[in-house]
Amino acid sequence: MARFPRERRIRRAAEIRAVVQGGQRYESASLRLHLVRAGLLGRDAGPRAAVIVPRFGHTAVERNRVKRRLREIVRLHFLEAPELRGGDFVIRARAGAYGRGYDHLRGELLRVLERIASTGGT
Repeated sequence: MARFPRERRIRRAAEIRAVVQGGQRYESASLRLHLVRAGLLGRDAGPRAAVIVPRFGHTAVERNRVKRRLREIVRLHFLEAPELRGGDFVIRARAGAYGRGYDHLRGELLRVLERIASTGGT
């Protein structure tokens, strides 16, 4: 099984905060995606990502399941997306993400990616 590459992760809290506060926001029923475009970062490498899953009163097992699903969707569909090239994005799960399966979450994130592509990220 392939892993979510270390160089493609946003790991520092300050970097995550900068993306959340300064990025464009895209929302769906279960997820919120914050995006800082490549031009603002001055680099042309692949996108970097972070996944945030608040507790919302759920157990660690449930929370980790949602995190694993979201990371895998990012690894398979987002890390090579030309719309995100060079940018940073943070996916934050909303309370509704806990009741959703992998296919539903993937569908929501792919629709968000289509919105980003159709608007040119604006």
